Amino acid sequence: YKYSDIIHYYQGNPNLKPTYTHRGTLSGNIKKVTLSVEYYNHKNAILNITEPIENTDKFLTSPINMSGNYDWAFSTEYTIMPSIFRLYLRAGLIDSHVKYYSQGQLLKQSMLFFQGNINFALNIQKKYNLFLTMDYNSPQLINNIKQSYICNLSVGADARFLKNKLYARIEINDIFRRSVTPLWTQYSPYIYQHHINKYDTRYASLTLSYQFTSAKHSVKQRVINQDELRRIQE
Repeated sequence: YKYSDIIHYYQGNPNLKPTYTHRGTLSGNIKKVTLSVEYYNHKNAILNITEPIENTDKFLTSPINMSGNYDWAFSTEYTIMPSIFRLYLRAGLIDSHVKYYSQGQLLKQSMLFFQGNINFALNIQKKYNLFLTMDYNSPQLINNIKQSYICNLSVGADARFLKNKLYARIEINDIFRRSVTPLWTQYSPYIYQHHINKYDTRYASLTLSYQFTSAKHSVKQRVINQDELRRIQE
């Protein structure tokens, strides 16, 4: 179908082909470190492109199949879990490539970007826990969209009191207000669309729970002799 917002027209494409993704992974461990190499080939991946309508001042956006879309990913992971703390680190480089045709012209884009993750937890006196989580993505390319960076940092603590009957937890999420990319740009052959996100995803939560009763049960065992066992079976 086709509809208009005065300047831009949007139209479907009945000739789209189904999309397939082929993935290959090679990984290995060196003590507590995991190394991985991954390859993704997205055949007939779909993206929207915007082109001018001939002899008008309007634009037409429609989906097409890309002629090439593949990614290389190189990552390393490290985990350590001694008795009082837990640490998980992950770092990766992704090399993304995009190819598509527009009005008979082959357009190419590529970008190398970084992804990192940290998960840390510290146990104090077997009662108190402190934890921190951070996810970071440098500016990246997704199809024909270039996104700005993402940085999501969350911290918190939990503890048990009164013979473990009272549980308390406090958590602050998305301290930098960057769990959603603040900027992204969509590239088409003849028009660049710049977008600004003003989402505020920061929040704090407090959880309290108290266990008033504890369930107790007893089990009595009785030895059954052979005569009783035969009667039960009959």
